[in-house]
Amino acid sequence: MEADPYRPTRSQIEFVRQQLGTSEEALKSDVTALREWLRDQPHLPTDGMDDDRLERLHIIYKCKIERTKKALDAYFSLKNAFPELLLNRDPHDSNIRQSTETVMFYGIPQLTPDGFRVTTIVFMPPTKEIDVAAICKHVIIATETMLALDYALGNILIVDLKHLAMSHILAFGSSLARKTVSIYTTIYNRSVKRIHLVNAPALVDKLVAVVKVLMPAKLVKRILIHRAGKDTLFDHVPREFVPNELGGTAGTSEELFELSLATMAGIREWLVRQDEMVSDESRRPRRQPGFSLLRKLDVD
Repeated sequence: MEADPYRPTRSQIEFVRQQLGTSEEALKSDVTALREWLRDQPHLPTDGMDDDRLERLHIIYKCKIERTKKALDAYFSLKNAFPELLLNRDPHDSNIRQSTETVMFYGIPQLTPDGFRVTTIVFMPPTKEIDVAAICKHVIIATETMLALDYALGNILIVDLKHLAMSHILAFGSSLARKTVSIYTTIYNRSVKRIHLVNAPALVDKLVAVVKVLMPAKLVKRILIHRAGKDTLFDHVPREFVPNELGGTAGTSEELFELSLATMAGIREWLVRQDEMVSDESRRPRRQPGFSLLRKLDVD
């Protein structure tokens, strides 16, 4: 496949901008304003995010300046609170590579006609103790990669539960998984159009019970359950955006996952350097409270 397959075409960029009621000129003006705001924040690194990423973060927050500012504050500040998840993010780390034996997480390269990225999670048969920290960090690295390359209105999530086991449910009910969901919804608050749980076994009710605790109520309402042997998924997602194993034509999960890993590896040096881009809380203005996950941004 081509290099950087997740990069949008010019027409896709224009479509997303039109849907958000913005333009190239307006975005340049907003990015300039956000850059100036960063320079005025003594506790935040001024060069911790390039203009392309800044624009993509602004797109995630529907081009709302104040919401993007809060996300930027959280982006740098939460590294102090959760270094186990937001620092030392090296996709070549052996633990992260081994985590792929438990869960595969990847995006479909092409965007849907309405400007959404289909992202797939595949639970693998558990063969040993699940390394929750490595899996959570892998998800964050993959999300960071999307921020570097992607230009979409949001996500459609497909979760393959064919091999769901109680050990998966227990692992993803852990405190680290809760932190990861909170970090995701606080920093990378990307709109989720729908969550499709496919090949749903009897255990799915227990998984949904855990998810209800982890996720905002708005997201829980967007969950659709598709029982094993049913093809109801294709009432919502065209086959060309679904991996072959689930009856689609997007390619095999192995191919798509390797593509995702290669794309993450492509920004490895940048990811490693980001350990230096952390807020200095000793310099935070007194009028600004420290950022905590209790100050979450709204979910669209």
